Amino acid sequence: MIKFLDLQKLTQKYSAEIKAAADRVIDSGWFLQGKENEEFEAQYANYIGSKYCIGCANGLDALIWIFRAYIELGVMKAGDEVIVPANTYIATILAITEKKQRVSVAQLARALDVSEMTIRRDLDRLSRDGLLRRYH
Repeated sequence: MIKFLDLQKLTQKYSAEIKAAADRVIDSGWFLQGKENEEFEAQYANYIGSKYCIGCANGLDALIWIFRAYIELGVMKAGDEVIVPANTYIATILAITEKKQRVSVAQLARALDVSEMTIRRDLDRLSRDGLLRRYH
């Protein structure tokens, strides 16, 4: 088998450093926030030439924080329309709806190149699972 992405080979050079960092996090008990996260944020902000950096658990959290900041700054307001790319992931939609921005079924169907029935089925499932609140 040919590996698509050989992470073992890529990380082997840094194995001791990675394990030491993981041990520091585990030993501290601070899996979120904490000293290691603060150091990462400071180093990454410096690396990209930014004054600030906020570590996020995942892309959904990052998108939610972006929309919250835009609303706080007056760049957006609740109810604004957000258009998503055709290859979007559900986290994008969840981040949009978390701050009550609007996404229509027709827009999603066109953007994702699927039927409106598919969108409605998926929205029903998300709503049933408590991941989406519907507004009419």
